Amino acid sequence: MTMQGQETFLDRILRIGVIVAVALLLAAIQYVVSSRSLYAVL
Repeated sequence: MTMQGQETFLDRILRIGVIVAVALLLAAIQYVVSSRSLYAVL
């Protein structure tokens, strides 16, 4: 086991986690904006 292998594996997990988190955040924002008007949220 090399440290580089572990680092790339962890980086891949972190990258996927960040992408999933951003996607969920954008989906939640779009849902709120579509369900209500933008002025009601603000």
